[in-house]
Amino acid sequence: MELGKNLTDLDYVILSHGHLDHYGGLEYIGEIKPNSSVYIPMNMVGSVKDILINMDLELIPIDITTILTSGIAIIRELPSSPEEIALAVNIEGVGAAIIDGCSHPGAENIVEKSIQDLGISPYLVIGGFHLWLDSVSFAENTVLELLDLGVKKICPIHCSGNLIREYIQENYPGNYVEGCVGTT
Repeated sequence: MELGKNLTDLDYVILSHGHLDHYGGLEYIGEIKPNSSVYIPMNMVGSVKDILINMDLELIPIDITTILTSGIAIIRELPSSPEEIALAVNIEGVGAAIIDGCSHPGAENIVEKSIQDLGISPYLVIGGFHLWLDSVSFAENTVLELLDLGVKKICPIHCSGNLIREYIQENYPGNYVEGCVGTT
């Protein structure tokens, strides 16, 4: 409501994966707009599906990369635990923004799958990178693979950890985007 958006106008929700910190707020959506369509990974854990159904939400499992509308696609899940889907949004004249939840399958793998399935040119990757417990060399490999795939801007948020943020800021400041609540 702070942004002046009426959530009853939602067409659909895309839930990257079945962790509580990603689906917990959907209970409110079920209250204000029952039977809202929620795209989920095909192999999402049954207990989480049950919770979402009890929130009065309509689940739409995704098993293939799916174009929702012109310039917007859901990238199918890749093998990981938990299963996770991502979103690709084409920014005309710039390239694609890849939005992930936590990158459990690896941000570089999600971007590579986006390129393969959609033939896109990745511009930005934003989301969790799930590297908060990993080493500098792991963060370095992730960043180098993203850059090799053509990604121009990297915005690690949520569960990314400070290590990858610091690494990109120090070594690739032109590719780093600071992301937090209120960032535009």
